[in-house]
Amino acid sequence: MKGIIFVGGIQYSGKSSFCKKLESVDKKFRHIAMDDAYWHLGYNREVFLNIIKKDNRDLFKKIMKLGKKCNVEGKENIMTLFANYMIHEDRYSEFQTLHKRCALLYTGSRISNLDDVVPLMDGLMINHISRKFTYCALKDSLNYKIDLDKLKKLIVFFDIGLEKSLLRYKSNTRQNNPHIEINEKIITETYHSQSLPSKDEFPNLDVLVINNEADIHSSIKYVLDSNFS
Repeated sequence: MKGIIFVGGIQYSGKSSFCKKLESVDKKFRHIAMDDAYWHLGYNREVFLNIIKKDNRDLFKKIMKLGKKCNVEGKENIMTLFANYMIHEDRYSEFQTLHKRCALLYTGSRISNLDDVVPLMDGLMINHISRKFTYCALKDSLNYKIDLDKLKKLIVFFDIGLEKSLLRYKSNTRQNNPHIEINEKIITETYHSQSLPSKDEFPNLDVLVINNEADIHSSIKYVLDSNFS
């Protein structure tokens, strides 16, 4: 892996389109939508539970103990039971955080063996807290031969404004991911919680902020002219 590019910003700001454009220009870039991993674990709860087992053995034991207590068998069913338990206990936000971490761990394991590829990590990463959460989870899951701190890194952050993102959302004709709730209120709340990235957030990091179409073209040129390609 030659480096890694994080593409962040609120929903419907143009992140995926940017990744697909860059991917079409140079095949060394690989679009990795982090929402896809979140969706995958939502549908494949046995995989979800296996990741928990590897990442947090104590939590895994507690989940399996819950299944035994309720006479539930099968990892898929036990994981569903655990999700419902967390909702019942008013701890669903904890479950969502766990889901996000496991999705990132799953993503990290997928990209670890991509030789001569620059992953385009497409996700919200709207503020320092969420970017640090993403970075740490990836660092924990990458192949031991890959030192994330030493890799060349770039954050491309889309800050096109709330109005444009809401307009794109309203005109969207694609079916939304059923495991990811999204509406105008969520987009607005996400926008108001965002903060621009800075170069000192992670080692060997560069930052590009996208405000308009012209920035997109110049950013693609910057990436292609850099050591990433």
